[in-house]
Amino acid sequence: MPRKLRAITQRQTLADQIYASLKQAIVDGDLRPGERLKEAEVALSLGASRTPVREAFSRLEHEGLVRSLRSGGSTVVELSETEMREIFGLIQVLETYAVRLASERITSSQIERLDEVCRRAEQLTESDREKLGELNRKFHQLVIEASGNQRLQILVGSLRSAMQPYRALTLQSQKFRAASVQDHRRMIELLQAADAEALGRLMTAHLETAQQVTLDGIMAQAQRLARTP
Repeated sequence: MPRKLRAITQRQTLADQIYASLKQAIVDGDLRPGERLKEAEVALSLGASRTPVREAFSRLEHEGLVRSLRSGGSTVVELSETEMREIFGLIQVLETYAVRLASERITSSQIERLDEVCRRAEQLTESDREKLGELNRKFHQLVIEASGNQRLQILVGSLRSAMQPYRALTLQSQKFRAASVQDHRRMIELLQAADAEALGRLMTAHLETAQQVTLDGIMAQAQRLARTP
């Protein structure tokens, strides 16, 4: 049952607001992989009817964040270790290719936008994990945009969407958060130098570390849950 859903307002359709609230709860880790979602409970929690909740579930399923159950309702997508390694492997190949393309095509204004995102991340405090996650996502998105390959943007976006339920676990490591920001700063320097080879190596190592940190986080979470009475 959702424990921390964002309140809905009147500025969007009800289905849009419920979708946004549920997605944020998944991304933040308030709704964990494997957790059951029931239309009636979500509707009651948000003071809505079941129809817009059903629409929101459908959108989340289309994005790969939830799966519908034959018995009714949905569950937050839970990936196996094999599936996660497959997704990370594809992201690694595609983003390494993207950053190499970006080294040839990036503009000065795009460099400035990357620098702004990186500076904001460097100024965050230890408690700003959620904001850091958003800035991390934005940095990688800007790099892919700088590649000039729209198909690449679509493919990576789809793969990263599937990993959203695990983003909070990736950011639990303070060491990784600090190293990630440092990697981003170094990427900007290499983009300015148009060093495609060094960029490719750095992006590959960066994403390999993210994969291992995520898998370690899943294992640690499973151990904590196993100890819970």
